[in-house]
Amino acid sequence: MSHDIKNIWDSINKTIFDALSEENIRGSEIRTLVITNQRKTTLLQNKNTENPLHEAIVCQYTRTEKVCSKLRDQSLEKVVHEKRFIGNQ
Repeated sequence: MSHDIKNIWDSINKTIFDALSEENIRGSEIRTLVITNQRKTTLLQNKNTENPLHEAIVCQYTRTEKVCSKLRDQSLEKVVHEKRFIGNQ
């Protein structure tokens, strides 16, 4: 599986901008920022231009499939989806 790194970067930028705007916060007011991902995404980029050489390669991780299936069976998919975004806690 692979991802277009520009789409990932654009999504991150939009999410940060939207979160700051929604909460009326300036970037200079942020003390800590934590970003996590699957830790299984690999990207190669040109060291001079920093442009990606290819799409990001992602290892498909299926160890949690049983848990996800149970949540879907309990009609909790929408709840989980809503809870994973900033401000929906």
